[in-house]
Amino acid sequence: MMRSHYATLALVIVSANPARSQATQVSAPSHNYLLEISQRWGRTSPLGDLLRDPRDSSDLEVRLWGGYGVSRTAGAILRRRAGQWSMALAQVQECAIRVTSNEAVTDSGLTQLEARARRGCPNDSSEGPFITVHWLRLQELPLTSPPANLWSQLMRAGVLRVPPEPHPKYVMLDGFTYVLEVRVGSVYRPSVLPQYESSTDEADVSVREIARILGFERNYK
Repeated sequence: MMRSHYATLALVIVSANPARSQATQVSAPSHNYLLEISQRWGRTSPLGDLLRDPRDSSDLEVRLWGGYGVSRTAGAILRRRAGQWSMALAQVQECAIRVTSNEAVTDSGLTQLEARARRGCPNDSSEGPFITVHWLRLQELPLTSPPANLWSQLMRAGVLRVPPEPHPKYVMLDGFTYVLEVRVGSVYRPSVLPQYESSTDEADVSVREIARILGFERNYK
């Protein structure tokens, strides 16, 4: 069972080059595990760190992750970098790796375990503590319609209006959750939205429309 508490953060990061910079305006859930692991997937893959990587003021990117419960987790990515549009599928892979009982799994240690799992997930049935590591398998997808039209549709769906914490009191048990990350120039906006099919909340309606526009159900479920 997971309970997520959120807070709005305002971060100011100074860059020597105003035309190409890290995110300088951030509104995000605080200490949310699902957001943190989603950010790590990007940071440790060719997708890159959506929060900290320098971007031009004209760059756009939307990452919509869905799953996290009993269903498999995947991501839809639409981006414009240096004037070039692209779309990709990110499938989350996982592997359970045995660790020693006194082994402290640091960030660098986790990176080593992830690299080991990518080379081949060991089939280890021995006793002992295990840790599940994740990594991404990326696949470029053809754009289903003119990308500028896709972005216009996303704007009308409210991609820049989804709040970071629409359901701060929701408790999810192996349910389906969306994690939305949006970067427009220097502005980074992530949101975490546990889903209930019966919800008619504006944020839920928006994220489901965003999923439809990105072809999430067609490509990712």
